[in-house]
Amino acid sequence: MSAKPMGTGTAEPRADGAQRALDTRRAGLWFGALAVLLLALSAARPLSVPDEGRYAEVSRWMLVSGDWLVPRLNGLPFFHKPPLTHWLQAASLAVFGVHPWAVRLPGVLLGLLMVWFGFIVVRQLLGAAVAGRAAFMLGASGAMLIGAPMSTTTWAWRPGSAWRSGRSRARFRFPIGKRRTPAGPAWVSWPARWAC
Repeated sequence: MSAKPMGTGTAEPRADGAQRALDTRRAGLWFGALAVLLLALSAARPLSVPDEGRYAEVSRWMLVSGDWLVPRLNGLPFFHKPPLTHWLQAASLAVFGVHPWAVRLPGVLLGLLMVWFGFIVVRQLLGAAVAGRAAFMLGASGAMLIGAPMSTTTWAWRPGSAWRSGRSRARFRFPIGKRRTPAGPAWVSWPARWAC
């Protein structure tokens, strides 16, 4: 009979498989709660003027006219944004009907995909604990809770931007206007590593 040390105050560690199953279940519950919250936020308010209404009308016209190649607004070609957003919104409108939440559904799904993909990548690089915190931070951020349910295409994540020193790091970039520099458009950038 082996003696166990007493008074250490630590519980027995769980088996690796049981801990992984518990973590997977916890992550699934949190991800499901985020999905429900984003869908509720997308259905809670009407389309905002002018951007969401404009993009929704382009997608609705694409569905009604049957012209899935050229996005149009009031009969004029609308090439201001990439057509993938309009194709996804028009497909959502075709499946769920013409409703504001149907227009926002592709953005919600892509936001959830971004959280999931971020979790997978960070887990591979830094481990499950950091990945869970990073996914929670992204999912609970105002940018995700407000931006994902909107039917706009303004946020972009560009990994691998080179710093002046020549090192390559992932950065979040947000356009700040149409001002051009010799290197291209002006951007405000933050390193992605601050979140970990």
